[in-house]
Amino acid sequence: MDTHPHRPPETPTLEVCGLEYRWDLARGSFTISGVAGVAFFRDSTLARLLVGFLTTLGPHRFALMMLAEGQRSIDEDWDIISAHASFEAGFAELAKYAYTAGWGRWELIGIDREARRGVFRVHNGWEGAIQRATALNWGVGLVAGKFTGFCRSCSAATAGRARPGSSPTATPGTRSSSSPRSAPSATSWARWPTPAWRPMPTCSACSPTSSSARPRASAP
Repeated sequence: MDTHPHRPPETPTLEVCGLEYRWDLARGSFTISGVAGVAFFRDSTLARLLVGFLTTLGPHRFALMMLAEGQRSIDEDWDIISAHASFEAGFAELAKYAYTAGWGRWELIGIDREARRGVFRVHNGWEGAIQRATALNWGVGLVAGKFTGFCRSCSAATAGRARPGSSPTATPGTRSSSSPRSAPSATSWARWPTPAWRPMPTCSACSPTSSSARPRASAP
């Protein structure tokens, strides 16, 4: 056992806003409250990675790709959201992961469950920061796609998840015999499932906005 007094621990940890950042120095990796993460130099490494894709695809297809893959990238986000009693509480917890990891400050402006519409705002998002540094413009496709995915998942949970051959009839705050899960209400929501992903159009349920950049393309 290494007991050298000046050697750093193999798995140092740091708590930030209630989240545990843990580094595995032997493996060269880190987690945020158990979720695997990776850090880039934003204005060089990450910017050049994205510029390479943009140059290859062209700005329009690149914007569509970012939006579509944002929609498909919410599995771990949704695990965090759905562990809480309401979407608002879950999103507030997820926002801690965002602002402690360089994604900017995420804000839920409002959510209308009957209309299935949510409005979000991103302050100082990394997508906008890279575009200002590179003089490019592709919008905020990745985070807009995530917010669209949240609305789709929320809608699926509200409607209930029907068994094969049945039609879900659940409404918010009720339980349906044709749905195996309780539909969430504004104050007491069930743990929502993550829907199976497939190519899908832009969800009209979300209207993402950004203080740094706005999306200029829709999903195919």
